[in-house]
Formats: sequence, C-alpha cells, structure tokens
Amino acid sequence: MSEAYLGQIILFAGPYEPANWMYCAGQMLQIRQYNALYAVIGTSYGGDGKLTFALPDLRSRVPVGAGQSPGLSGYRLGATGGVEAVTLTQAQMPAHVHTQAAANTVGDLANPANAYLAQPADTSGMGTSVASYVASLGTHGVTMNPACITAAGGSSPHTNMQPYQALNYIICTQGLYPQRN
Repeated sequence: MSEAYLGQIILFAGPYEPANWMYCAGQMLQIRQYNALYAVIGTSYGGDGKLTFALPDLRSRVPVGAGQSPGLSGYRLGATGGVEAVTLTQAQMPAHVHTQAAANTVGDLANPANAYLAQPADTSGMGTSVASYVASLGTHGVTMNPACITAAGGSSPHTNMQPYQALNYIICTQGLYPQRN
C-alpha cells in the first residue's frame, strides 16, 4: 500500500488500520503533524484550518460523487446528508382516494366477514335485524361518501436502506503527493 496517493480512500476488510492509513472516522488531526495531507484535503471535512483539520467520516455512510450531473442534485465536497429511517406524512403520499362499496339491496348475512355493507333487513324500525351484509354486490353496488373512510396508518418510521455489508474506509496519510494537472 506504499504506492497510494495522499488523501486516497479505499475500502479495507481488515479490523485494523494499516501503516500510513487511518480510518475515515472524522477525527481531528494536527496540521503541523500531517501538513502534506492537509495540503490535499484542507478543511473540507472540518477543522479550524489554523491548527486542525478533519478526516472524512464515512462510518455508517455511503459516499457520493461531489459535483452535479445533468438532471441530478449537486453535492459539494465534504457535504453530508440523509437519514436511516423516515416517517412519511400524508402530504408526501401520492394523491389518491379510498372508496367503500356497499350494496343497495337488503342484507341477508349477519357476519361481515368477506361481505359488503347492505341495507338492514328490517326497515320498520321496530325489529332488531342483524342481517346488514351481502356476499356479492351484483349489479346493485354503490360507492359510499369518501368522508366515511378516515386516514389510516401508524406514522411509525421505516428504514430506507439498501442492502449493505460493513467494511472500513481508510485514507492514506503518508504516500505519494498527487500532482495537479
């Protein structure tokens, strides 16, 4: 690994930092101790630029290319963002309508399982009919008022992550100085 450029970042499968490399864990370094590396990355990842500078922090993060491609969002060098879990709000869901169908006929079932709402069998107001469901709408189906159905959902956050396998990102702290074009 001695042929690496200062500031070069690679994935490393080992559980330790190889010589001349450090984990990309956002640690602050002294400029006087790592002045060549500071000359390459500056304060893009933090630090005061007088005494200290920071390494990138790629723990639990996925890197994205800096700049902007046509039709995509732009990212400045060192920017961070994103969250592991999100809670969607009603405003973020596509506009849609829930409908409730019911039969415009007298019910012949007392159990609502696998059935549709229907008119009560006893319409005199004197009895205690429980047959308020039908097994099929047939040609007598009607759509109920959408106000009969309320919003649903628990507003619990859900994870929004691609499949992953954790490895160590390491950055070269002693190596070849990358010459500019």
